[in-house]
Amino acid sequence: MLNWWVLFLWRDHPAWSFETFLMVFVWATSLYLMCVFVYPRNRSAREPWAEVFAVNHRWIIGSFVVFALADIVITALRGDLLDPP
Repeated sequence: MLNWWVLFLWRDHPAWSFETFLMVFVWATSLYLMCVFVYPRNRSAREPWAEVFAVNHRWIIGSFVVFALADIVITALRGDLLDPP
């Protein structure tokens, strides 16, 4: 839902460039990867969530940092970074 809403905000963007598309792609991919690392497919039902986080915490935090930086960049590309201040 978040991906759809963010891409909906780009509906009136006058000119798409490769860099703009790449940043939106990186943003969406990092959000997806963060979900994959938080909820891995190969987790057994008896494995506690704290253990899953302990194993994947570097990947989770790394993908969150990439997601946050990409979000700042695509907000700046859209021209809404400091509006409202």
